[in-house]
Amino acid sequence: SGDVQVASNIAAPAANRVYEFWYHQNLLASRAFLRAGIIDLNKMFDVVPGSGELNNSSFGIQPTLSLNVPSSIFPKPGWALVGGSRLSPNWKLQIGWFQGHPAKRSTPFADGHMLIGELRHRPADTNALLIAGIWRYIQPHGTGFGNPDSDWGTYLAWSAPLADTAQRVFMQAGISPAQASFSPYYLEAGYSGPAPMRNRPNDRLNLGVARAWVRTPDGLQAETALEANYEYAVTRRISLAPDLQYI
Repeated sequence: SGDVQVASNIAAPAANRVYEFWYHQNLLASRAFLRAGIIDLNKMFDVVPGSGELNNSSFGIQPTLSLNVPSSIFPKPGWALVGGSRLSPNWKLQIGWFQGHPAKRSTPFADGHMLIGELRHRPADTNALLIAGIWRYIQPHGTGFGNPDSDWGTYLAWSAPLADTAQRVFMQAGISPAQASFSPYYLEAGYSGPAPMRNRPNDRLNLGVARAWVRTPDGLQAETALEANYEYAVTRRISLAPDLQYI
C-alpha cells in the first residue's frame, strides 16, 4: 500500500527460522533476573497493554526505534543480554544489550550494539502502567537512514483501565531527534474494550490512531494511520477480527 509504517505487523518473508532461543535465570528470590540468547526486544521493552490488538506496525514497537536502526524484533531477533530488578512493589527497572545488526547472528557484535533501559511503574491498587525508556545505538558500518553509525531516542507510554478492567486506553510518544533518524517523532493513542452490543459479551472493539513524522527526499513529512478492528467471538477460543485502516 506504499505505507511507511507497514499495515500488517505480522507480515514477513517466507522462511523457516529460529525465532527466539534464550535462557532465563531468576535471582534474589525472584526480585531480579538475567536472560541471555536470541531475544525479541519488543517482547520485553515498550510493551503497552491494549495496543497489541491492533495490526498496524506502529502499535507495536515505536517507529522512532524500528524505522531508525536495525532492531532485534520480528521477524528475526538477534543476540542479547537483558537484566532487570524490581526496585519496589510498584517500580521495575530493566536494561538490555542487543547486537547492532540482528540479521547477522553468526557475528553478533561485529556490527555494533544497542543499549536500552526501561523504567516501569504500576500505581498501587490500579491496573495502570507507566513506561519510560531510553536507547542508544552504535555501529561502525553505517550507511545512512535506517542503518546509521549512531542514533538515540527516548519513549514514554501509558495504559490504564477506564470504568472497569475490561476497557483500556493507551498512549505512546517517541523522540529520536538526531539527523540520522528517519523518524524523529511519534505519537499514538487508542482504546480497547468490549463491543457495544449487549448480546455479544465476548466481542471486543479496538481503535487506534498513530502519527509518525519522517524525513524523506520526496518531501513527505509525516504519516498518520487510523485503525479499527472488531473481534467477533465465534467460540470461546476462536475469534475473527476484520480490520479497517486508513493511512
